[in-house]
Amino acid sequence: MLAAGGWHGKRKVVPAALLKLHIYGDHRTPQRLTAENIFRWFYLQTAIDGVSPKGARRIGTLATLLVTFEEDVVIHTLSVRSPDMQLPVYEVKDSNQRYAIIVFSDNVPAGTLETSVSQ
Repeated sequence: MLAAGGWHGKRKVVPAALLKLHIYGDHRTPQRLTAENIFRWFYLQTAIDGVSPKGARRIGTLATLLVTFEEDVVIHTLSVRSPDMQLPVYEVKDSNQRYAIIVFSDNVPAGTLETSVSQ
């Protein structure tokens, strides 16, 4: 057990995490405003184009936010909100003590996006 990490391999657990991003509403990468207990985050915009005899046409767009936590969190509530914009419909595809994946049904407009985990 000691050779496999034993007691030293146990990860620390904390009660919360917070990520605030400034979203530009276009193709630019969001700017991180605040990060507490965040190891890494990734924001992906996906354009869905359809092709018909009339040519290519934009069918829709999606935005995906992946957040990984520095220390494990006790997830009771995962909140996604904005104080200054109307968020598109979103779904938390998966979340656990180490990460969260959030998919938005459209590109997120310009403003502040807040993702937090709390008890």
